[in-house]
Formats: sequence, structure tokens, C-alpha cells
Amino acid sequence: MAFKSFIYSKGYHRSAAQKKTATSFFDSSYQYLRQNQGLVNSDPVLHASHLHPHPVVVANVNYNNVDDILHPHDLDSSINNTNNPLTHEELLYNQNVSLRSLKQQQSTNYVNNNNNNQHRYYSTGPTLPTNQYDPLNFSNRNFQDLSLKTSQPSVQQPQNEYSLLKDENAPVWKEDTEPCLNKSTYLQTHIDEINRCYEQKNYNKINSLYQSLKRNDIVPPLEIFTKVLDSLCKRPLDNNDLDNKMYELLTCYQDMINNRLKPPDEIYNIVLLSLFKGSILAYQFENPNGSDFYKIAIELFNTTTNDPKQKSVVKFRNFSKDVLDYNLLAMNIYPGHITLSKAQQVIKSSPAFIKDSFYFIACFSYAKLTNDKFAIKELYEDFRLSLSSGSPDQGLFDDQFEIYSVILSSFIETGEVELATNLLDDLVSKIQSSNGLASNISLLLSSFLISMSKVDPSKAYEIWFKFHNLNWIPEFSYEFYLVFMANSFQDWNLTKKIYDYIFPMERNLSPLKKQKLSDYLLHPIGVDSITTSLLDYSLQLKDNEVIMKILEESIVKNFSFDIGIYPFVFNYLREIQCGEDYLMRFIESHAEFIKKSNSINKFQFLNMIVDNFQSQSLLNKISHAKFFKNFVEDFNLENCELVSYNGLISCINNFIKIPKTIKDFPYILEIHAILVTKLFDFDTYPILQNGNNEVLLKFRDQIEHQFKMLAQNFCRLNLDPNLLAGVVSQAMKMVNLDDTANGQDLLNFFNHPGDWDKSYPLSLGSFIRNSPRGGIREFTKLSKEGYCFDYDTYKELIIKRAINKQIIDKCLEVCPDSIELKNIVNLMISKIPGRNLTQLIINNPKFSKVFVPNLRNDSMLKLIENCESLSNFIRICDFPEKFKSIAIQAENKNAIELIYERLFDGGKYADILRYNNIVPVLNLELLLKSCIRSGEFKKYESLSKKFNDKISESSKIDIQLEYLINKNDLKGAFTLFEKTPRELRTPHKTMDLYTFALFLDSFNRNITYYESPENTLQFANILSSQTSFINLLSTYNLIAHSDHLMNFNVGGMAAKVKKEILNQMLNNLYDSIRLLSPSIENDKSMKEKLREKVKNYCRFKAYLKSPELDMDELKTLVSVESFLNPFTPSMLFNNLIETIYINEHASSLVLQNGLIYSLQQKGLNKILSYLEESFITSGNDANIEKVREFRSLLRKSKPLQA
Repeated sequence: MAFKSFIYSKGYHRSAAQKKTATSFFDSSYQYLRQNQGLVNSDPVLHASHLHPHPVVVANVNYNNVDDILHPHDLDSSINNTNNPLTHEELLYNQNVSLRSLKQQQSTNYVNNNNNNQHRYYSTGPTLPTNQYDPLNFSNRNFQDLSLKTSQPSVQQPQNEYSLLKDENAPVWKEDTEPCLNKSTYLQTHIDEINRCYEQKNYNKINSLYQSLKRNDIVPPLEIFTKVLDSLCKRPLDNNDLDNKMYELLTCYQDMINNRLKPPDEIYNIVLLSLFKGSILAYQFENPNGSDFYKIAIELFNTTTNDPKQKSVVKFRNFSKDVLDYNLLAMNIYPGHITLSKAQQVIKSSPAFIKDSFYFIACFSYAKLTNDKFAIKELYEDFRLSLSSGSPDQGLFDDQFEIYSVILSSFIETGEVELATNLLDDLVSKIQSSNGLASNISLLLSSFLISMSKVDPSKAYEIWFKFHNLNWIPEFSYEFYLVFMANSFQDWNLTKKIYDYIFPMERNLSPLKKQKLSDYLLHPIGVDSITTSLLDYSLQLKDNEVIMKILEESIVKNFSFDIGIYPFVFNYLREIQCGEDYLMRFIESHAEFIKKSNSINKFQFLNMIVDNFQSQSLLNKISHAKFFKNFVEDFNLENCELVSYNGLISCINNFIKIPKTIKDFPYILEIHAILVTKLFDFDTYPILQNGNNEVLLKFRDQIEHQFKMLAQNFCRLNLDPNLLAGVVSQAMKMVNLDDTANGQDLLNFFNHPGDWDKSYPLSLGSFIRNSPRGGIREFTKLSKEGYCFDYDTYKELIIKRAINKQIIDKCLEVCPDSIELKNIVNLMISKIPGRNLTQLIINNPKFSKVFVPNLRNDSMLKLIENCESLSNFIRICDFPEKFKSIAIQAENKNAIELIYERLFDGGKYADILRYNNIVPVLNLELLLKSCIRSGEFKKYESLSKKFNDKISESSKIDIQLEYLINKNDLKGAFTLFEKTPRELRTPHKTMDLYTFALFLDSFNRNITYYESPENTLQFANILSSQTSFINLLSTYNLIAHSDHLMNFNVGGMAAKVKKEILNQMLNNLYDSIRLLSPSIENDKSMKEKLREKVKNYCRFKAYLKSPELDMDELKTLVSVESFLNPFTPSMLFNNLIETIYINEHASSLVLQNGLIYSLQQKGLNKILSYLEESFITSGNDANIEKVREFRSLLRKSKPLQA
């Protein structure tokens, strides 16, 4: 059990006399749980345990020894100043007595010495009260030293000797001036650290801090107990060890009770919620301690709510909603420990109580389990009253059919079949008339039929058959049929009918973790074992047809049985003389599932095979199967008392008996080497050596002998040691080669092939794990010398983020299998920084064939987020062609959404619509906006009608506004905006569109806008709407410096905000050309207004003291100017030539209205490349030649920056 590794944390070195008694309500279940799970001192002593002292004890002893050396005078005074010291003989005698008798003797000997004894406290060990020595701190050597000290007068050390200690240049720690442990300081320090860890959510550390306080008998306040308990529930340290989590939680809670601290309701909520959740998890994962967890929880629940004065009255407790819900669920899993009336009384008295759907589902379910007809009728009336009230809970109304399904089940199982039938008719008619969901019908009928099958399986089958012939009745789930079949086992013919029906169906079981708590009660749990039960019945009845169908189904549909059924299966296969091929197929299929279970099941599985089949050819096939190596790697001597290894031993013995080929040598040696490392492991070797298991002792000697014989034969045949796994050379160091001829040469043959053959892969994995810097340094050195390395080395380098192109290529080259390839590919992407992904991964020649097929969703997301060119990434991935499959689309749902979002942000609207024909866009808003912005208005209108009911009202308005704006129907856009109520306007977005429409309308009329903007985009739209520069400046000053409008003026207007506004104003000018180009070309006044707005933008940019343009801004500005003057690129080129002609080393290019473009840091090369592209697009060959000629002249005079 997991409890056995936590002896020290319970303080096993203390006596029972030091422990305080727990309260009565906590004794029964908790003490039972502790005594039966090894919580106290009931653990058996491990063999040779003296070789492995507990690390905490070692640390404590070492610390105290060092402290004694630093303060020897304190130790002397504490012993020598006593008036009646113990003699040497008495101390030796007392070493062997119990702590209780020692305390009794010391209370007699030191009754008059209470005021003279001085006792120091240690923060790393338990503190005992005055006059009580801990015998564990005295060794024989100490007793002799102390007896000598009592007879010798203490000599004061010279003052200069102490001064030498004080003059040490680098003290190990700050000098402790306290004569003993200052408990208040110690407590406050720990409180501060616990609070800090709690705030940082470092929950793993908090319990160790509390244990430090506990070891020193310091009791923290209730607030700290609350945080400790909460951290125990939340810490990830023991997420996979439920027993330990519950043990630590209950121990901490009992400590609080023992110290007579009254828990507040917050602590009750933490403890109860954790216990209820723990009991549910234990049930799911078949942990036998689940019932004990629930017993403790319900006992605590009852005790905290019972009023000792009036037993019929419930004490008020402020339980949380989660505690109430999980209590209701746990009640249904472990029924009979509390009455429904008591539970309802407590739940209804809590302020968090809500009469929601889960309350009714859980209560009906519990009343059904306890066969409480009266409670069911009361609940039914209460439910109908709640549903028909003037303002019923919306959740209750939405989930009413879930509740009705439990009501139907309750009526049938308590004998009210006729009432249930009438109610079902009414409900089905109601759903049909209201065009309700098919899932509601399926849920109602499933509950009705499953409950009916418990009462009368034949009648239930007749009803199902009638429903099955109705086209409007949906198909039932696979789980439904399994439960239906389980309830019909007494009628074997009916069972076979149901099994024949579900035999071709896909085995689709719901996951253990449900979406809602009510799903645990509405849908069957633990149905995966029903097939095992069916197989068990068929084996008992010797129904060959059903048996073989189940066995074949398990192979085809990939599922396993409970481990206890396999002996009977193999016995049956032996009786029918099953062929080896089919038998091996069955074994390999089921071994793949056994691989995922614990090691005990693996060896039990082997034992079952060997008990029924001893064929050498079969055992040879098993020992060479893929799963066998995994089984061998799980061999552990710690389990030798729990499981027999006869099956494994038989398979290994078979290695020697059968003929071997040279190809078999590496594998056989590897299997033997793994066993050698397990049998001679330092930690488990004493278990076998000191035990009485003669079979394993003989097996160990046999393995050692066979391994040395195989190694010698391998060497004599002069085979290539590079073919062997690294574990072989490791095992050679563990066996005794003294009695082997040329033992050292044999060892060198296996251990040093790299010295004479650099093609032998070296293993630096463990070196890198233990010392990353040293390991990476050694790897770099050996790589330069031409050595190669194994897969583990490269994997560890990737884990430590030491990644380059060579390591990636080599790692992929030596990757052992496809499963590991998928893991390593995703590990690489998770460890490589985002800025390097394009260079190392996306541009890798193997990206398309190796990386893409193995990418998980999170890895794909990281690549898309960090790729430098999305179009290049899409091309390499072959999107969307390789994403046609629905399964691939479901697996990469988030990645596909991100691709479409980035395409949308990049303005690739036509690409989105084209890809949508192959891989549908799930974001409807994005799809509709892409239709609008690409000019596909008819497609937008058809899609808008098709998906009208799947888009929210506010989103519809925003999309329609954008549609009207893009159609240049500004009047319609303003009308729609004015008709839209404020509550339907999307914050920011709706006003963004409205202010942009005002900007477009400013080409036709003067715009006056009085509402304050909500963001920089609206601010930029308002500024762009101004026709004159004076109006623009006045609007800017009014808004930017107003505290009531926008808080831009924090320490001066931030440069980031200014840049956003200017970029958005420039984008507005560019969008106006796209949207209004036909009108502007035909209307001179509009063209003049555009020219004025461009000029206003340039002047405003200079006014804000940010005249510099980057390359993107320059491109956009040139595009706008080119619309007004097609010769703008040529004018820019002429300006550049003149600037360079005047000053060859010019740092910037001066443009109109004082704008500047920097020619430093690749700027000159970028502008030339842009001009060349621009002239190529316009087909201006003459200017293209001029740009190229100018570039060549510049190269001669000074090198252009690449």
C-alpha cells in the first residue's frame, strides 16, 4: 500500500504516551483505516533495513552532531550540572528499556532537578519536554563520553580559541545567538513562508513546512491549518496516489483536533469535499479504500450537523455547493450510511442549497436504491411544484427530462410500473408535439427499459423491439445494450439475442470522467466488466459459439478482460486444442492491454499461459513477442511475495533449450542482461539474499551462468558488439567474471567497443540527466572527435533544450519505433523556443514526411503561432488536402481554427473561402466576414440565411454593419446602428464599425461626432474623419487631454498609443481606396478630400514627433499616394538617387511634410527591393533596369547590408 512509505511523517520515533487521544467521532473509521493500511507501527521490518536509514533521520542526526561540535559547552552544562547524574551502568541499562519505563524512571531520578536542567531544542528533530531525554539520541560511544565527563571537572576554554572561530572568513551559516529554539520566531517564519507558497500556488511545499512545525511541537493558528489542508487537496505531488493524499489530509485534520482547535466551516468544507471526491475517485478506479473514505466523511458530516441537545434538530453549517453536490453523489455510490431525510434536512439548511436538477436526480436515485416509495412520491410532488411555479429555475426547466428519466426508473424499481408507463407516454407525446431533442427521448427510453429489464427482462425486450421498429426512435447507446444484457443473464436465450444484436456494433464506452455530476447517475458506470461477466457465464455453460465470438471480438475491437478470467479462458482453449497461430494472436492482442497494468498482472498473465501450455514453439514465440521485453523490464524482487515468476522462468529456460541463430543472440543477451540488472540491483538484492525463496535464488544463479555463457559465445564468434543494447555492457559489470577465462578481456570486449570503433553508439543519457552541464560538455567534445550516440543521449539533450539541426537529424535517425517518433517530435517542438522553430523544424527537409504526420494539436498550435511565413507553412503541410479526414479535423480542431484566424488577420479572405470547401471553417463569424471582405456578397447572403440561428444577435448586427459598409451602403449602416438597442451592441466592436462608417461618409459631408471613443481605433476613426488639419488638432487635444474620455495622458501620451493611432489612421486611408475607389475616381471633390486627408496624416505624424516611417508604413503610404499619382514610386526612386548622390553616407531619406525613412540597418536594401517589386508589378522594365544598375553601383562604392 502507498501508506507504508510514510512512517516517518507520522512520527514513529515518538512514544504512544506523547500522542493525544482523538475525539470519539473520529476514532471508529479513521483508526480502522489507519490500523489496516499500515499507518501506525504495524509495518513489517524490511530485510537489511539497517543498510538504508531513512534520509530524514540521517539529516537530523548529522545536523545535531555538527551542532554539538559547535556548542560543546552547552552539552556539557546540560549533563554535568545535574545534582544526581546517571551512572554509566544505568545509562546502558536504560538504552534497552521502553520509552514509557524510561520516563517513569526519569521522573523519579529528576524530581528535584527541574530548575537546573538546561535543554536545547533542534529545529530538525522532535522537542521533548524538560527532564525527558530521548534515548534514540544516545549511542554507546556517547554514554562512555558522558560518564567520563561527569567525573572530570569542566575546563573553561581560552578566550583566544573562541576568537579564532569568530574570525572565520566564510561562516557556513549565520551564528545562532539564541540559547534555545525561539518558538515564536520559528512559527512566524514558517507562517510567512506558508503564506508566500500559498499565494504563489506552490502547494507541494506547504505540507513539509507544516511538518517542520509539528516535529518541534509548535501548533500553528487555524488560518494556517486551513491553508495546509487546502494545499493538500490541491497539490499535484500525490495526484496519482489517492491513498496518500487522504492520509495526509486526515492526519493534518486530526492534529488540529488533538490540539483542541475548533475547525471553522471553511475547514469542514475542505475536508469533506476532499473525502467525498476521494471516495468517488476510488470507486471509479476500483480502490478498495473508497468505502472507508466515505465512512469517515459521512461520520464527520453527521457529527458536525447533529445537535447534542436536540437530536432531531440539525445544527446550521455553511457548507459549500460543491460539498452538498458531491455528498449527494457519494451517497448514491455508497448507499445505506445515511437516511435520505437526514441528508435533505442538512442540505436544505445550508445557504448554498439550490433546488436544481442534480438535487432531484440524486435524491430520486437514492430513494430508488433504498426502496423508499414515500420519499419518491414526496420528491415527485416537490419537483412538479417547482417546475410549475411562476418563475422556475431555468436549469431545472432545461434538464427536466433528465429528472423524468430518473423518476421513471424509480417508479418501475419500486413496483409502480403502470404509473411509469403512463408517465412515459405523456412525456414522449410532449417531446413529439414540441419537436424536442432526440437525446431526450433516448434518455427516457433507456432509463425505462434498463429498469424494466431488472424487473422483467422478457417484457423489457418486447417493449424494446416495438420501439426499435419505429423510425423516429433514435438508436440506443452501446452501454445501454451492455447493461440490458447484464440484467438478462438469467435468461440465456435472451442474453444471446441481445449479444448477437450488438456484436457488429462499435464498442463505444463513455470516458470515466463525466462532464456533469448528474452523468454519473444518469448513465451506467463500470460497464466495461460486463463483457467479462458474459464470458464467465458462457464458460460455465460451455456455450462454444458465444465464447469464440467474445474472444474474436476482443481481438478485433481491441479490449481486454478482467485478469481473473484468463485462467479459465486458457483452460478452455487448451481443452478445445486451439491452434498455436490463433492462440498467439489472442495472447499478443491481450498482452498489449496487460502491458499498461501493474507488473503483478503481467506475470500472472504469463503464469496462466504456462500453466496450460508447455509447447516449446509457443513459449519461443511468446519470448520473442513485442510485449515480452516490456514484461521483463517490470521484473521486481519487491513483488516476489505477491506473485510467482514461474511463467517468466519457463520462458527464459526455453531460450536455452531451443536452437538459436546468430540473429537471436543480441535479443537473448539483452533479455538476460535486463534480468541480471534486476536480480543484482543494490536496493533489492538483500530481499532475495535474506529470503527463503529457493526458486528465485536458483533462477538468479542460472541467469548469471547463462548470461556469461552467452557472452562468451558471442565473443568467440567474433560478432559485432555494436548490435547489442547498452544494458548488456552494464550487466557485464555486475556479474562475477573471476571464474571466467579471460574475464577482463571479455569485459573490455563489451564495455569499450567505442575505443576502437567510433560507429558504436555511446550512451551519455544518464550523465546528462545527473549533470546537464558536464554531460553536454562531454557530448560536444566527443561529437567533435567523431563519435556517435544512442537515442537516449539525444532525447536527454532535447529535454535539456540543447538542440541544434544536427541533434534533431541524428535523433530522428536513431529513433527506435513509430510510437517513440511521435513522442520525440512533439517533445522537440515543446522544448525549442518559438523564435527558432522555423529554422530548426519547419525548414527541416523531413518536416513534411516525418514531423507533420506525428504532430499533436498543441505542437501544431505552437508551430502556427511562431512560423515566420504562414503561406510557406500551409504549403509544406499540404493544407487543406491532408486534413480532409474528419478524424484529423477533430484531432487538430484548434490548430485549424488558428490557421484560419491567421489567414483572416493577414487579409487572405479568398484563401479562406477556397479552403472552406475542403476543411470547413467552424468560426461562422470569421467565414461570413471573409465573404464580405473578399466581395462574395451573394455567398455571404446564402450563408447568413443558412446559419442565422447559430449566431448571436449582437454578432449578427456587427456582421451586417460590416456588410453594408463594404457595399458602400453607408445610409443603411447608419439606419441599422440607430435602430440597434444599446444592450445589443457589442462593446467596442459595434462602435468601431460605426466610427469607421463615419470616416467613409466624411468624403461626402462634414462629420461632427460628440461621443467619447472607447479605444484607440475609434479615436483614429474620429481623427481621420476631420477634413481640415485644424479640426484634427482640436479634436485630438479635446479627447487626448480629457480625464472623462480616455486616459491617454498618463505621464505624457505613451509612444505605444501614439503609434497605434497613427497606424490605424494610415490603414483607414488605405481601406478608403479599396471601398470607395470607383466613387473617388469619378468625383474630383472626393479625390481632393483624400489628398487633403493624406496630407493631414503626414502633418499629424510630424506633430506627434514621430516622423519616422518603417518599411510597412512606407509601402502603405506609397500605395495610397499611387492611387492619387501613379508616378509616386518613380518619384520616390528619384528622391533616393538624389539623396545618395548628394551624400553617399546619408542615414535617412527625407519625404514630404517632414517624414523620414531610415536607411540604416538594411533600410536601403529593403527600399530598393520594394521599388524593384513595384516596378515588376506595374511592368515598368526601364525602371527595373535602373534599380538594378543603381544597386550594382552602390555595391561597388559600399557593401549593401543583406
